[in-house]
Amino acid sequence: MMKIPNRKVEFLGLNDLVFDPQNPRLPEKLKHSSEDEVINYMLEDANLLELMTSIAEQGFFDGEPLLVVPSLSTKGKFEVVEGNRRLTAVKVLNKDNWDGFRKKAVNDIIQNAKVKPPSLLPVLKYESKGEIMEYLGYRHITGVKEWDSIAKARYMRYLFDQLDPIQHSERYKEIARIIGSKPNYVARIIAGLGVFDVIKDNEFFGIKGIDEDGSNFSLLTTAMSYREITRFIGLESNQEFDAASLKSDHLKSLTEWIYKETEGKTRIGESRNLGKLAKIVASPRAMIAFASQGRSIDEAILLTDEPKNVFSKSLNSSLSYLSSASGIMHLFEDSEKDFISTLNEIRTMSISIRTVMQARIDEAE
Repeated sequence: MMKIPNRKVEFLGLNDLVFDPQNPRLPEKLKHSSEDEVINYMLEDANLLELMTSIAEQGFFDGEPLLVVPSLSTKGKFEVVEGNRRLTAVKVLNKDNWDGFRKKAVNDIIQNAKVKPPSLLPVLKYESKGEIMEYLGYRHITGVKEWDSIAKARYMRYLFDQLDPIQHSERYKEIARIIGSKPNYVARIIAGLGVFDVIKDNEFFGIKGIDEDGSNFSLLTTAMSYREITRFIGLESNQEFDAASLKSDHLKSLTEWIYKETEGKTRIGESRNLGKLAKIVASPRAMIAFASQGRSIDEAILLTDEPKNVFSKSLNSSLSYLSSASGIMHLFEDSEKDFISTLNEIRTMSISIRTVMQARIDEAE
């Protein structure tokens, strides 16, 4: 793991520290919002209350300074690139009364604090974000303080946009090196974020209860790991995003299938059914049943080649097991009636299946 070069720890007042507008953990709608709006959003994370309680009882740990850069929008201020949760906690603890989100819980912590919150925080100053972004990749993507999936994606896209405009594949390789991952994973996540942004720009196609949280994004990128679904929405590959090639009506359908709930369930039901959905969108007959006729995913999958594939695998597995049984018969001499009974059932079932198959062949000819 890389190490940040040694720098002298300095202390800055809370008024000199502002939130990073490009913080990957913030949704796009809050990128340039007021401080209180950002704090309200951060307070939605229950773990922030735990952090505030810890600071209120034990004080602020100076051994892990905030990482800051000069603000490009406000002269004399510093943007906190790393440590926005700790900054939030201390800023709120320094208020006499909090009138925002989780008002009662926050004010209880403020009023019962055993340690006075600091007015100065330890920082390490850097000239630009580029100097510390590689460190953040290790820390929050492969390290111990992992971001959720959409924060990771925003961070990767930030790196992508900051790198020299060389070939995409080379940029993906460089980002993969920084975060300790693989180029194709980086490409898929960045492409998925592009698709998610289009869904967001379309106000989630009117679906209530879905927003920019990591779980929503993760479900989309999982869906896009299937080539058939990626092509269904208009992309040739899940590693290349092209907004112009997206099929809006298909993207709307996919969004509704995986996110819209009716009586507590979505059309796909569980994320593991995305594999079935991939086979359905690749089959015109199954798509009519699923999309137009409203048939369930389990009903529609029967109209794809999946039943035939399962049948074939079952036959081959049966033959394999029977071959194994035949090969070990000589290893024992005793016999049981149950064996004969089971073999009779196998023979009867085999004859029945063969009769049906032969009849289909005769009809086709």
